[in-house]
Amino acid sequence: MRVHARDSRPLSVLLSDAARRVLPRIEGHLGLSRVLVQSLIVLAAFSSWASAAPPESLVPADSAVRAATDQLPGFYPGAWQYVTHYTLVDLDDRPAAYAVLFSRAGAPPPTLAQIDASITSGQKRLRELRASMEEAGGAPGSGRGARLEVLRGEFVSARHALYGKGDYATVYTGARDSMPVIRKCHDGLPDFLVEVETAQDHLRRDSQTSSYVVARPLFLSPFAVTYEVAPAADPTITSGSAPTSSLILDLQSGRTMSKADLKARRLTAQQSRYLSSEEATHEDALSARNARAWSRYLQPSRLEKSETPPRSPGDGKPDGGASTSPDGLRRER
Repeated sequence: MRVHARDSRPLSVLLSDAARRVLPRIEGHLGLSRVLVQSLIVLAAFSSWASAAPPESLVPADSAVRAATDQLPGFYPGAWQYVTHYTLVDLDDRPAAYAVLFSRAGAPPPTLAQIDASITSGQKRLRELRASMEEAGGAPGSGRGARLEVLRGEFVSARHALYGKGDYATVYTGARDSMPVIRKCHDGLPDFLVEVETAQDHLRRDSQTSSYVVARPLFLSPFAVTYEVAPAADPTITSGSAPTSSLILDLQSGRTMSKADLKARRLTAQQSRYLSSEEATHEDALSARNARAWSRYLQPSRLEKSETPPRSPGDGKPDGGASTSPDGLRRER
């Protein structure tokens, strides 16, 4: 009797191997183009990987705060105190990260109103310095270079003060247990909070987006500052929920892109990536490792598990000490 060993490779890999053997026959018999057949195989492989991927759970907000509190001194030593946290979502409106804000211990933690006032004042100071540099750059005389050098130094100092460097720290954690516990940590206030006015300036300078306003920040990458923007007349702007007609603004490039187009590009990249057995296996192993790392912080929570965690931009219901601001962020002390 012949015994056949079960092939333990992922289904996506089996599909890929089968495709290499039968692709020429399919093309010949059905008259389908190679591009179309490959596309169908890619979709099947990706779907099989997605359905077999390890399940993931939402990380409660207080577990994220606990993790951030534990890990922060490893990045910036010293005594810190919790101020507030923000929930950032991805292109699918799913929680993608918590931005946990801390201030130096030793003084009462600042209120959110004080932080907002500090950012407004700091942005005003930067505008004044930019105007002074433009004026000094066009001024005649031999002392122009020295004056510009002084102003540039003041500008750098004002940027540091705007972010509250040394006084604040922001820890970005994952929002699902398949994600790394710490996704980013930096000195100062959250960049998406500080740069709202800069994002709005980008929109005003482009005639196609001059009537748009910043709706809410998104978390698409630890290395990017990204906002969802929408027409000012959109009624969802003040609620913090997903705008009905929106674009995505990347602050670094200043470019806007349709949300639908960005989703399509992401799907294409995912489909190509998960045809690789090594990539799929690595992704599963990484998710499992992240879940193990989260386990030490996922103690019994006082928060109810839900699709949208408390204090998120999407729940639209002021609760406790939460407040909704025009930038679409829900905050709670």
